[in-house]
Amino acid sequence: MTEQAEKFAVVLYELKVPAEQVHMMAEIFTGNPELTRVLASPVVTREKKCRILEQVLAKMEIRDEEHLFLHFLCKVCDDGCITEIDDVFQAWLRYKHQQEGVLEAELYYVTEPEEAQFNGFREFLRRTYDGKEVLLRVEPRPELLGGFVLKTGDVEYDYSLAGRMRKLRRAVVEQQA
Repeated sequence: MTEQAEKFAVVLYELKVPAEQVHMMAEIFTGNPELTRVLASPVVTREKKCRILEQVLAKMEIRDEEHLFLHFLCKVCDDGCITEIDDVFQAWLRYKHQQEGVLEAELYYVTEPEEAQFNGFREFLRRTYDGKEVLLRVEPRPELLGGFVLKTGDVEYDYSLAGRMRKLRRAVVEQQA
């Protein structure tokens, strides 16, 4: 993700475009790669790109009375960053969560935990990170062999079998050196 995408994400947040509208537009771009290709084309004029975006907003019934969202998307096109629009939307969501005190975390597992275990992970993160609301994304990772990895930001809690084997291997190598 580029620094430009991060900057656009902050601007989008500061424009206070309703979250549901941002999510809808993100889905439109994700589901229509042709739209991004057309908007990135140097052959298509700025005016045409903005008209296309205006039509998309209208068709999706996205209310934009002050045209802030439209002007934002046109600016992204102008700066040649429309090919990074998915990154902009992802960075917007991270920034939004950060501003609203939501802690994003990922849980990787081999065997899906039960609901009580999910609640335990959330409670651990709330206690560890000052009672923040926790958004926990989960993903199966069979290569862990067993156990789980809980990650938030730059902090990783690795309780996987694969992680323990790596740690043991490193200890043996260091001991032999």
